[in-house]
Amino acid sequence: MSAISFILLCFTQAALAGSISLPVTEVEKILIKGTEAQVVLNPSPANQVRIDGVDDSGSPGTYGVFRKGKVIEIRMNESLDKTTGSEEFRKGLSARAPKIEIAGGVVPVEVQVRRGSVTGQRWSQDLKLSLIQGRVQLQQGVGSVNAHVLKGAVQISEHKGRVLVDSYEAQVQLRGIQGDGEVRLFSGSLLGEKWKGFWTLQTQQSQVKLQDVQGTIQFENGKGGFQVESLLGRLEGQNQEGVVSAQLSLDSELDIRTKGGKIQVQLAAGSGAALNLKTDEGEIYVPSDLKVVRTGAEKSVRGKLRGDAQRGRVFVRAQDATISVK
Repeated sequence: MSAISFILLCFTQAALAGSISLPVTEVEKILIKGTEAQVVLNPSPANQVRIDGVDDSGSPGTYGVFRKGKVIEIRMNESLDKTTGSEEFRKGLSARAPKIEIAGGVVPVEVQVRRGSVTGQRWSQDLKLSLIQGRVQLQQGVGSVNAHVLKGAVQISEHKGRVLVDSYEAQVQLRGIQGDGEVRLFSGSLLGEKWKGFWTLQTQQSQVKLQDVQGTIQFENGKGGFQVESLLGRLEGQNQEGVVSAQLSLDSELDIRTKGGKIQVQLAAGSGAALNLKTDEGEIYVPSDLKVVRTGAEKSVRGKLRGDAQRGRVFVRAQDATISVK
């Protein structure tokens, strides 16, 4: 190689420092691992995927590129955190969090960071995200999303594909989801709007509010509030001591077993829904034309609401809970 060619090569490599590009066909997955990062997904029609924010200097706190076959690993050099024990670094100041942007062609992405964020629009490949503390914000995506956020916030909107959110304490908002899903949330809140699919929810001390749902909701609730508005489909589950309220559209079903708390059901006018209710030690409130049968402390109701045809069903079994249907 001539001296001029060598100088030009070095100049080209220097100009490209901080960014790499690879053919989409050569990438099976991008894996980002580190202490903290701000990950941005910015797709565009292209046969190359570009990764910005990488650094081959090996400096503490920077991200280097390592290739294992078709898996591209973007790994943080964490020596500053582990060796020097920098207090400022351990606190994870947002101003210091490196930014990693994945642009161009779309490929599956996995993120494993302790602190940080993942944001993106119109990403059409599978995402697997794991953060101890941070934020996930995705819009108009396609494909499966698997988000594990121990503490923080998750916002996903206008998405087509399976969604799984697993968190100990988070503010979760899922809007316009077309596909099956699962949410596991100990505390915090869950707001769901315009879902279509089969969903499984496990909540303990969180506040849940679902609106405009088409499909089936299976749930396990502890002591938190659980509210469903405008459900067309089926709601079934188990409740410990929380307050469960459900507003059902015509041709919908509810099947709940509860230990305590309250079960409140509102049906569409003229639904003719069939009722099968029983509580061992609680109370039952139904329209006056239905009879509450009392046997000791036990109360039960079997009958049908007013309506020309049966267009719904409500089944509740309670130990020490109040059941109301209207």
